[in-house]
Amino acid sequence: MMRAWLLALAMAAAPAAVAQAPAAVPAPRGGEVLVDDEFGVGTQQFGLRREVEMAQWRRSAEGYALEWSDRPLDSREFPQQYRNPGEFPVATQQWERPVKMDDGRPLAPAALAELGEWRPLSPDLDALPGNLAATFRLQGDLLTTAADLAEPAPGDLRVRWFERVLPSLDGRLVLQDGVWIAAGAPDGPADAPPADGEGELRNYTPWLGGLLLLIAAILVARHRKRRRRTP
Repeated sequence: MMRAWLLALAMAAAPAAVAQAPAAVPAPRGGEVLVDDEFGVGTQQFGLRREVEMAQWRRSAEGYALEWSDRPLDSREFPQQYRNPGEFPVATQQWERPVKMDDGRPLAPAALAELGEWRPLSPDLDALPGNLAATFRLQGDLLTTAADLAEPAPGDLRVRWFERVLPSLDGRLVLQDGVWIAAGAPDGPADAPPADGEGELRNYTPWLGGLLLLIAAILVARHRKRRRRTP
């Protein structure tokens, strides 16, 4: 009888494991088309990114050489013939939209950033406005003003696009507070209030378990003491 009672105390002190069946992951819902209006490039996927590079002079131990860079390179101290054009006439840019799943619940932006994959998107030369069509030419998956990508002139541009796609999300998302987040991601924001009673339960559980174990130890000691007194 004593052992059964102690076992019940130990089970009460141990944290309870609640089994919960994983929720089925719905598919992401399509939405508005994302469009780069300057170049007429668009996608129905979940993100669009335009990356721009310019051929610029860079100084090294061997001298000056042209190379592609995605940011302006400072050339103010270079000889006049090696001065770079300065600011880009076209900037790198990214377009995004909130993503909802087929169940109407949103996909957390952090999950989209973690699970989404950027894939090259081929531009349509015929969709270019007239002024750009006269300046750019299509080479592979990018547009460029250079006659030869291997030997650009200072200030030549090359522009490429990427669309963000979502792979199969089965087993990769969990539902938390009405939002789909990446499985294994930290719990919601640090300032998110706990569910009713959840905070109190977490605060009291450790010392409550210790108190029950202490009571059990005292009862065991008394039981042994009584057995020694019994003739």
